[in-house]
Amino acid sequence: MPTEILIDSSNTNNDQDLGWVAMSDQWTVTSATAGFHGTSYAFGSTTAGSDPATFWFHLPQATTRTIDAWWTAGTNRTTAASFTAFDASGAQVGTASADQTKNGKQWKTLGTFQFSAGWNKIQLSRTNLGSKVVIADGIRVR
Repeated sequence: MPTEILIDSSNTNNDQDLGWVAMSDQWTVTSATAGFHGTSYAFGSTTAGSDPATFWFHLPQATTRTIDAWWTAGTNRTTAASFTAFDASGAQVGTASADQTKNGKQWKTLGTFQFSAGWNKIQLSRTNLGSKVVIADGIRVR
């Protein structure tokens, strides 16, 4: 079992046997703000619906893992980016919120959760009030 899995917002940077990302075309890919992970990042305006960016990762056995996220910080970012962790059966195993106006250009710990064997996921929701953006850049599973 790998000790660390990195999932970038661009699947060309991912070992898709270990992890990959899925998001709708309502997310915009860019490299406009320096300090992103990989080759770019994605952003989406906050919305009444969820429309998440989903970071999938495979674990060969059940285990506890710490989840970190990477984003580019900026004044137009949400102060409450909503991350939800799900195990391979689809059961929610944890949540975290992050202020994306600060602490960018580095891995920030979201929490430690119990995952099952198989394809687990972290979803980053765009649900929020106001006219801000949510940044989906990278997830690290360790």
